[in-house]
Amino acid sequence: MVTAIALEGRYVNVLFKDCLFTPSDRTSDRLPVQGATQCAVFSRSRVEERRTEIHNFLAQLPESFKADGGGGDSFKNATKDNRGNDWTGVNLLIVVEQLVQLGVAIGEVRYLRHDPMDRSMRFVVEQ
Repeated sequence: MVTAIALEGRYVNVLFKDCLFTPSDRTSDRLPVQGATQCAVFSRSRVEERRTEIHNFLAQLPESFKADGGGGDSFKNATKDNRGNDWTGVNLLIVVEQLVQLGVAIGEVRYLRHDPMDRSMRFVVEQ
């Protein structure tokens, strides 16, 4: 049995960067995803290759974010994992946004309210 990597900001940041679209990627592989403050453009194929890792990180968010749990919650409450530990490190909402954008890219996160100027924007994890 493979153990999932613990949700940590540094891992999310590396995963996010690894999935970004690069000039050497085919244009048809572009996958733009709007976040709370920025739009990220991912490589569709690299996101798909890393789907399991993204899924496992999302699964470590508190139950309040799950569709069958609390039905969604605010970005500001996503800085803690399902054990109550701060997982974001110094980047706080930046890495939360990165994880949410990766979740949208694999179809497991949906925004409940999307206003780019509203940092308290809500989202739900649909796993």
